[in-house]
Amino acid sequence: MKRFFTLIILLVSVYSNAQVLCGTADEGGVVTLTAPAGNIITSIEFASYGTPNGTCGSFTIGSCDA
Repeated sequence: MKRFFTLIILLVSVYSNAQVLCGTADEGGVVTLTAPAGNIITSIEFASYGTPNGTCGSFTIGSCDA
């Protein structure tokens, strides 16, 4: 069974323009997300080691999750 690791990161810039970063990787892969210049990572809104449903910004827990 192929598993994915999924992160949705909410970024808030110094000017309060919220941005969303997403990344996915196959099992054994790596996800690296970097805040653009002038931004900081303020929260992790969703993380799943399994098979999440949806797309960036609207992921939900899938049938396989840890």
